[in-house]
Amino acid sequence: MRKINFKAGLNLIPTAIFALIFGLSFWFFGTDGAWVKLVSATTITKTWLFMNGLKYVLNVGFVTGWLWLLHTRRELSFGATIRIWLTVWLGGMLTLFVAVVLNDQLWSQDFYNMVFLMTRNTWPLLSGTILGSLMQPYVRRWPHDGRFWLALVPLLSLPILAGQDVFGFGAGLSLTAVLVYWLIASDAEETPRLTWRALLWTGIGLLSVLLFAWINTTRSGSLAQATRWLSVLSPLTVVPAAWLAQQLTRLQHKWHLPEPSVSLRLSLLVMLLAMSPGKFVGFTKALLTELFHADQVTGRSWYLPATFVAWLGVLLIAIVAVLIAKMTRVWRNTVNDDRPLDVALTQIATAPKQFLSYLWQQYQRPLMVGAILFATQVASSLLMNQDFKTVENLVNVNNNIFSSTIMTNFPQMLAGTLVLVMAYWVLLGLTNRYWFSLLLVSLSTLTFAVANLLKLADRNEPILPSDLAELKSLPALINMVGTGMFVAMIVVVVVLIGGLIYLDHRSQSAKQPWWQRLLKIAVGAAMIVSLGFLHHTGSMGANVLRTLGVEVNATSLKLYAQSNGPVLQFASQLDVTTMAKPAGYSEATMKKLMKKYQKRAKTINRTRDNQLKDLTVVFNLSESFSDPANIPGLKLNKDPIPTIRALKKETTAGSMLSFGYGGGTANMEYMTLTGMSLGNFDTTLRIPYTQLVTKQKVAPTIGSYFDYDSAIHPYRGGFYNRPAVYKKFDFNKFAYLGSKYTIYDQKRMGQSPYLSDATAYDNALHQINARKGGQFMNLISIQNHMPFDKDLYPDHDYTVSGTGFDASKKASIEHYTQGLAYTDAAVKQFKHEIDQIKKPIIWVFYGDHLAALFNTPNQVDLHATDYFVYANKYAREHGAVKKLTKKTTYVSPNDFPALAAAQGGAKVDPIMALLSDVQTKLPVQWDKVDNAQDDPTVGTRFITQTGQEETYDKLSRSQKRVFHDYQLLQYDITAGKQYALKLDKK
Repeated sequence: MRKINFKAGLNLIPTAIFALIFGLSFWFFGTDGAWVKLVSATTITKTWLFMNGLKYVLNVGFVTGWLWLLHTRRELSFGATIRIWLTVWLGGMLTLFVAVVLNDQLWSQDFYNMVFLMTRNTWPLLSGTILGSLMQPYVRRWPHDGRFWLALVPLLSLPILAGQDVFGFGAGLSLTAVLVYWLIASDAEETPRLTWRALLWTGIGLLSVLLFAWINTTRSGSLAQATRWLSVLSPLTVVPAAWLAQQLTRLQHKWHLPEPSVSLRLSLLVMLLAMSPGKFVGFTKALLTELFHADQVTGRSWYLPATFVAWLGVLLIAIVAVLIAKMTRVWRNTVNDDRPLDVALTQIATAPKQFLSYLWQQYQRPLMVGAILFATQVASSLLMNQDFKTVENLVNVNNNIFSSTIMTNFPQMLAGTLVLVMAYWVLLGLTNRYWFSLLLVSLSTLTFAVANLLKLADRNEPILPSDLAELKSLPALINMVGTGMFVAMIVVVVVLIGGLIYLDHRSQSAKQPWWQRLLKIAVGAAMIVSLGFLHHTGSMGANVLRTLGVEVNATSLKLYAQSNGPVLQFASQLDVTTMAKPAGYSEATMKKLMKKYQKRAKTINRTRDNQLKDLTVVFNLSESFSDPANIPGLKLNKDPIPTIRALKKETTAGSMLSFGYGGGTANMEYMTLTGMSLGNFDTTLRIPYTQLVTKQKVAPTIGSYFDYDSAIHPYRGGFYNRPAVYKKFDFNKFAYLGSKYTIYDQKRMGQSPYLSDATAYDNALHQINARKGGQFMNLISIQNHMPFDKDLYPDHDYTVSGTGFDASKKASIEHYTQGLAYTDAAVKQFKHEIDQIKKPIIWVFYGDHLAALFNTPNQVDLHATDYFVYANKYAREHGAVKKLTKKTTYVSPNDFPALAAAQGGAKVDPIMALLSDVQTKLPVQWDKVDNAQDDPTVGTRFITQTGQEETYDKLSRSQKRVFHDYQLLQYDITAGKQYALKLDKK
């Protein structure tokens, strides 16, 4: 066994000490440091002297550490630089991994900055260290004498005298600053030792700084010019630091301490310095908050303990990175490579084929794993398309699927490849068979993709976790795919299994050590298991995917499968908790509930004469509609919606609280149709259309009260899984572009790619007139959908001014406002038309969310859209109400079924009676902010009729009873046994 050189290990202790010195300097005197304000003053005080003295000592210690650690008695080779880069890269990736595991929210740029740390130069400290190691052999060959310092001192003094950072030294952490450290450290072996004279001149300089500071206080009242001489790369800092570094080197030689691997020493140093002030800041603050059991660590009391926590954490990561690096093939292949840079580059340039052949020989397996699994991920994603154009993409329509998949969706392809690699690691660790593991993952993924393709062709949706239950009904499954196709699939699977078994017998072992196999199984399994918790707060899998640039919430299952591949699409639907069970839920409880609201329905029905099914009810979702005048400070040159504004005064109207800003259409649609609130669901259930509805045994809506219900959407229908959702809702018809039903009178306004609201209303009139009796219609417009380009409406005549928006959004708001004016004109015409129709019509108009164009700190203002409920002339003459006033200033989308029934004077059943009480007796329920497994009231919040937020605790006792009844009903229908639906039929 190789002996451990403890003397060499002693040299690593100063590395950690110097890193701690840097950490203290950063936390105390860096940007937003705890004591940064104390080093600035207008008069010389004891505090100012102490703080600047401490800062100066820390700066000297920091530079001393750099110079001592960069100094080596031998020339660095090209291989040493590779090892430095490898360790720093591994350390950075480990740091990001730890941050993700600790639930830190990272951006994809954090990942790419670390992967391409040299080319992106995000951390100049790292780039400077690596470049300096390449320069070191050549710097050592320069002639060295005392003239070096004669040139260096003026060079370092120039930025201080000029008051400008002309060389880009920054705070001593820039690329040029690190290169200066390399110059001094490389020169230290040959330059005559700095004597007491140099220190004497340094002392004189420091006294001069004090004198200069005193003079400044009597003249300008500022001490900043004087303290610039105490900066990291001031001659007054560098000279004593160089002297101290020389003394440390002399002691090292005197005590015969062997010099450790410079690559190991520098890698550890760079890891500590580069990472400690980075991603661990937020984590350490959160950790200390938890330790102190405080709601929030205030002030800067956490800086000092955070320094030590971060330092210890990154020190551990740095040591692990070094250990892992030393076990890699790259390290082993370069440890004996003592060629300088010029020799290595010359050899590579003169014999490139041999170099590439060597790389292939050494790294062919990991390269093939990456290439084959990336190709598998791309191929499986391409199979999710049923055309060579991106027909499902709302913004980039008709793009080439190959360029979209490989280039536009490259982050998603990378993330999908990572998941496949994790599966490969698990298999490789278990079987120790390279080809068997690789091909099993690849072929299984492609087979799964083909199965998804078959379901897409049949049902226009990919495979979901709930589909696995269909395997129990094998005859029905065979009938669905066809006997011939099923037999062909069985044959293919049998052949593949046979081929893999044969390959397993023929292939050799992967020859992995036991610890490597266990590590791959552990890491791979942890990642795969975490995919089952993507929608839980702090999920490692979700953090990893988001860091790579993947959104875990699917707004359209088909589009998500096309963009991310079938594996990630399937994983995105695994983690769905519908709703926590309310206290006391049982069949007996639901019987009591239905009896209670049967009585309540009788009371309500005493003042109502109409039957809901005899009315024509139109729910009109107006895409992105909201009145810009509701944004505080925003001004328009004229009113774009005079008709709607007048309608809101004469009929039931107010503001609807959307659960989204700039998006969330399907969620608002779901709540309006079902009367169920997203504020009751678990926060892991983000989009009921894709995560819930198709899994329900029965999915009732307001349309269930009618003999005929339909939906009209003058755009593509596949978004948000609408075809499957409306089928589950038992709608009789869904008309959209590309469906078997015609979209009539197709018109566009200006240069808009979307059909106009006038088109939507023309089709609504066509449907209203197509039936004699009552019916329900869900009308979804598209005209005002983003993007709001500057050439959308070339003839627009609206100008915006004031506040409430960014200047860059001015043109977009003006074009958006022109769209609202077109909507207003279409509303005016539609109102005129339905007032001529001789049957009762109840029209519920609402904006689904604000366009993402505005800027105001009030969240209610950013989520309050306009709505009105209008009864046409014939309806008002036959029992309908003209204007409801009870709790209508603010409403929730789930209030519309009850409001429509009340406006139409329609009798209610027990379920609608409960929804009526929710609308009239409770404040407006808003989105949920927290969960508890056994209590659905946790995290619920409400908005009062004055626009103020309140929590569940603020509800009165009677309101809590109504809310509990509501949650019982919602749980029963969406996650329970649906007792209420069975009892309601009886």
